[in-house]
Amino acid sequence: MTAIKTTVRIKRAPAERRAQFLDCAQALFFTRGYDAATVNDIIERAGLSKGAFYHYFDSKEALLDALTERVAAQIVADAEAVLEDPALDALSRLNAFLEQGRQWKIERAPALKSAYTAVLRADNVMLNQRLIDATARVVLPVLTDIVREGVREGLFHPPSPEMVAEILLQMSHARMSVAVEAMARAAAGDLDGAVALLESRLADESAVVERLLGVAPGSVRLVEPGFLRAMLAALS
Repeated sequence: MTAIKTTVRIKRAPAERRAQFLDCAQALFFTRGYDAATVNDIIERAGLSKGAFYHYFDSKEALLDALTERVAAQIVADAEAVLEDPALDALSRLNAFLEQGRQWKIERAPALKSAYTAVLRADNVMLNQRLIDATARVVLPVLTDIVREGVREGLFHPPSPEMVAEILLQMSHARMSVAVEAMARAAAGDLDGAVALLESRLADESAVVERLLGVAPGSVRLVEPGFLRAMLAALS
């Protein structure tokens, strides 16, 4: 008697299927780069159908929006202990939250190189804006709450907490073009010049934020000693 082979299809909840596409996209974007990874590559890696993909995402760009939001939400979740720590004042909380973001970047440095280069191409202006919007939906409320906390504590004296939070976020996105130039210098062997370029940029940004918050120079730490050198060395 011949045995009949049957294929068992594992049924997953919609949230699990959506997360599976995001997991596969993240892996491909971080290894091949955003441009090189196609929708078909993502579908094949996920082992799901094209219909399933387009049920959850209208396009690769929409998937990237969702992935960006998830990554930003993970950074916020990883910083939960810092954000909820009652022993921290608002300035300490802000600096600790910024440090969390730097740590995330260092752990994923090689992947960020291709991501930065892709989104800053002239034909990817809309994609870059979508990434900014997706990140803002998650991170902007967190930064705004920290600044408001500082106002209540009498530490910050901004013209508007919402505006300061928005400027902080917009400066980080505008910094991407400077980061790409620094990466190019580091790759060409000029690591010292690359570090100096970004250090100068971040020093100017820190001064702007400190003036807006009404705190003393050196209060806001947008970068830690040694971070830029370690980051650029990993990227080059």
